[in-house]
Amino acid sequence: MTSVFLFRPDADRYQNILYEGDDLLDVLDQLKSGRHLAPKREVVIDEGGREGDFPSLDLMIPVFTPKAYELLMPLLPPATVAQLLEADGAQFIAVSVPHIVDCLDRKNTKVALTYGLTAEIEKIHLKPDRIDGAGMFRIDGIENFGVFVSGAFMDVVKEHRLRGLERVKVWPKKK
Repeated sequence: MTSVFLFRPDADRYQNILYEGDDLLDVLDQLKSGRHLAPKREVVIDEGGREGDFPSLDLMIPVFTPKAYELLMPLLPPATVAQLLEADGAQFIAVSVPHIVDCLDRKNTKVALTYGLTAEIEKIHLKPDRIDGAGMFRIDGIENFGVFVSGAFMDVVKEHRLRGLERVKVWPKKK
């Protein structure tokens, strides 16, 4: 059975990168929708954390070091668009995740709305036969909750001792 994890950079302990431009929301929208951008974008490294392989730009946009990207590229969906980011000579790669998997068991998943503005997943249940082969994806019906990765993705992270990604297992949960 495939395990599913939330792609969540450890932004409290590892470095964050900042985009210092007026059009950050436009850049993020373009990445989320899979549109190509300029060959590279300048970013600034926030000096608050340790170096890691998954710096946080926006929790919805996965960012990798070139090493992590090369190791994990075979698990990324074919339609992934990569955007080169550069800061003081350091390079990072932000990726879009246009791959949406229809694997949500809507009957057994519980989403709670808080004051009608935000939502939180209280209980998630997935259809495993629809996940197989997807290394990084969004889930149909809850696309805005984040990016998810497979157990195989997390195995590569662990095997190569890549740093800066929290191990947040969302499914299956232990009973």
